[in-house]
Amino acid sequence: MARQTRNGTQRDVFSRASRSHQSPHTIRAAKRQANRQDRAASRGAKPATTDLPHPRKGNPT
Repeated sequence: MARQTRNGTQRDVFSRASRSHQSPHTIRAAKRQANRQDRAASRGAKPATTDLPHPRKGNPT
């Protein structure tokens, strides 16, 4: 799967070597995450902030 980098060239995100020791589900999830990041970057959205306490993670507040 080719993915555009910031300078416009395309690189292969999932090479054969990385694919050999991963399950297809992991690769699909990673591709989905990469697509999500690409769409967010093309929208110009800010990355999700991690400083807010998660409601179900048991953060002491």
